[in-house]
Amino acid sequence: MTPERLAAFATLVSEGRKRFKSRSAFCEIVGITRTTLRALESGSQQPTLETIEKIAKALGTTPDALTGVVPIAPNPNPLLKDLSDEDLWLANRYHHLDAEAKRAVKIFLSPGVSNADRERIAIVLDLLLRSKDDMLPAVEDLLTAWDADVRAEESTDAPPEKKSS
Repeated sequence: MTPERLAAFATLVSEGRKRFKSRSAFCEIVGITRTTLRALESGSQQPTLETIEKIAKALGTTPDALTGVVPIAPNPNPLLKDLSDEDLWLANRYHHLDAEAKRAVKIFLSPGVSNADRERIAIVLDLLLRSKDDMLPAVEDLLTAWDADVRAEESTDAPPEKKSS
């Protein structure tokens, strides 16, 4: 979210939350901590898509209305006519990512990334998305193993060094 959208989101959350009995009651319904709520209301933390959806549901609105995002509508463009609802959903999510996240997606989808690396990345992402504090060590182990594999591959791909006489 842009800083402007984040500020507007923070205001909407702060105002909407006041309809609840207490901050704790709101946090319990949404499934976030009071610390997270404080950070969201101050605009100092980017919300996850899951958090946006939960807050929107608690406030009786839509994620798009809450974030000020205009969804990508089906387009009469012939290149887009065959997109499924899932394709449009993904396009919508990608469209509203920040620049760094878009860059990561582009790298992931680039022709230079092997299918094996994509599978490794997908496993790590899946673990991260489902991670709890006890999952983080497993993710770190996977990343360490992957780094070791990549370094081993790079050392076998390197040209032999010339000996000086």
